[in-house]
Amino acid sequence: MDFLISIFAMDGTLGTIAAFVVAISIVVFVHEFGHYIVAVAFRIDVEVFSVGFGKAIVSWRDRKGTVWKIGMIPLGGYVRFVQQDRQKSGELDERELSESSGNREPKEVRALEDTSLVGRMSTVAAGPFFNFLFSTIVFAILAADSGILVDRAIVGSLRPLPPHVPQLEVGDLIVEVNGKEVQNYRDLVDYSSVTEVSGPTIYKVIRNGEMVTAPGSFPMPPLVTQVYLDTPASDSGIRIGDYILAVDGVEMRSFGQLRARILASRGEDLELAIWRKDETLLVRTTPRYQEIPLGDGTYERRVVMGLSAGLFFEPATKSRSFGDALYLGVNHTIVVLQSSIEGIVKIVSRQISSCNLQGPIGIAKVSGEAAAQGAGSFARLIAILSTAIGFLNLLPIPGLDGGHLSFYAYEAVSGRPPNKRIVAGATMIGILVLLALLAFSVVNDLTCP
Repeated sequence: MDFLISIFAMDGTLGTIAAFVVAISIVVFVHEFGHYIVAVAFRIDVEVFSVGFGKAIVSWRDRKGTVWKIGMIPLGGYVRFVQQDRQKSGELDERELSESSGNREPKEVRALEDTSLVGRMSTVAAGPFFNFLFSTIVFAILAADSGILVDRAIVGSLRPLPPHVPQLEVGDLIVEVNGKEVQNYRDLVDYSSVTEVSGPTIYKVIRNGEMVTAPGSFPMPPLVTQVYLDTPASDSGIRIGDYILAVDGVEMRSFGQLRARILASRGEDLELAIWRKDETLLVRTTPRYQEIPLGDGTYERRVVMGLSAGLFFEPATKSRSFGDALYLGVNHTIVVLQSSIEGIVKIVSRQISSCNLQGPIGIAKVSGEAAAQGAGSFARLIAILSTAIGFLNLLPIPGLDGGHLSFYAYEAVSGRPPNKRIVAGATMIGILVLLALLAFSVVNDLTCP
């Protein structure tokens, strides 16, 4: 993964395209492999497994006769099963013949339509299910890699800070900050949110078994620890690890000061003086208004820059259990799924702007930004996309998996499949709806700020 990230970073446009192609291809492969593997389990013959559309760049045929290929247009994929009418007409090619005692005779070919209703529904539902499963696994791995915070406020490792900002030492156990008792990391965060910066920040720490008084940075300085994708911060080239020295010439000593200045800007241009690896840079950026979810189903329109901060050091962590990591993986997937549903409902009801709906151009943009931030950020984006694609395919639109499942649900209730002409007509309408949504999302990508 790190090797791929280095390729993505080589050139802005080429890196963005490469990141987009890799991200979408992974998500599509996972989705289509879900269809494929369950189809094989129900002994359904698969003719083609394709990642991408159009002319094949690479293709090969496996021992079972399935053609695997990579198409030129990386905007989807498909698994094509043997068709019932083709099977009954006897149109069998060489791959559908088997050797038996030296004689070539046709082997049994099983179409999707010949499978039980349970088999068909399972095969169709497997695509979205595999997307959700993949997302859960990725989120769980990321949670396990990040570990869990230890109970006390211990300096795990140091973040790079400007030379004039004092540091503590690795292993220091913080017990006080400016006379306030510190039991854990939350106490440091709470102190940062309610205290104005005035004068030096003095810590009492236990270092090598002794109580030591030492100067240090304000607990949450204007140090960027996260840059959100497709925001003014990412558009301006602000990076994780940047230290905001000043805004419009006014010195910044805490992230709270920086946040207040951004909110007060009301979307006007800001000039940031940034320290980055012993260099001082001037960056102009324009915060913008955005609908922010408040956690209770409502949204607040607020000026945002698209960055966040943490403590001035990396907290000490301990290993996370498998069960805990898996729980967090499932929970994160559910949160992304809920956010997708809420977002669509809010857009349709016009509670939030339709600009929150991104198309292929927007996805390509955030793919490049995520790849530039590192393997962890890129993997997280792929997991989010996987959940989103899984959800999208479950919508009851003919032509999508959800549309097929709706027809199968009708068959389960009525005892007979829907009329083929109705299915064909509904599918054509569904495809037109999907093309309209695609066009709308592309217009959003080109016109929304």
